Amino acid sequence: MQPQLELNVGLTATCCTALQYLEGAAYIAIVLAVFGVPQLLTYYLDRRDRRRDRREERAEAERVRQEERAEAERRHHEMMTALIAILDRNGHSAPPDQSTAIERLQQRIAELEAEIALLRNGNEAGSQD
Repeated sequence: MQPQLELNVGLTATCCTALQYLEGAAYIAIVLAVFGVPQLLTYYLDRRDRRRDRREERAEAERVRQEERAEAERRHHEMMTALIAILDRNGHSAPPDQSTAIERLQQRIAELEAEIALLRNGNEAGSQD
């Protein structure tokens, strides 16, 4: 009967030790549930709200920029219309055709680009010698 008693005492001691660990784990789980989970949930919800607010602020800022651009464009058209009306009233003719000036500028740009290409080729040939 002695070995049976030792087996029961050893089993009881093992169970008591296991129960202590389970009790500790349960306590930790309760602490996490009470303090940790609500804090994590609050953190998540706060971040989500801040992201949504930032998107709304960006959309609002973009809307304001578009309105400002449209307003500037409208003012520009009004000013140009007023200037044309003033010129017409004072007997000035409309601005001369600028297509010839544009053509001359484009021709000059082409000439400058050709000169730049010649200079680059000359520099490359000089550096190779």
